[in-house]
Amino acid sequence: MNLLKKYKVLEYFECSSKTGENVEKIARDYELAIKKNKFEIKCPYPEIIKIYESIIQMLIDYGWNEQAMIFDEQIKFYQEKLEKDKK
Repeated sequence: MNLLKKYKVLEYFECSSKTGENVEKIARDYELAIKKNKFEIKCPYPEIIKIYESIIQMLIDYGWNEQAMIFDEQIKFYQEKLEKDKK
């Protein structure tokens, strides 16, 4: 892998990590609002799942399959939360 491509991959992975952190904050804020009986807030889980799916695809495109598996676990986690939220 040439130096420029390696730099772009590292830059993207850092961006993915920051995106993941932001997504987690959105989820925490939603869960806190629900605990405070603020049910008018739209559930962010479907959008969170889409974001993680796009991160996974980009990581796979760069050949970072192990890192993609980490985000795959997050998708499963939020799919479970979404199912519970629907009940």
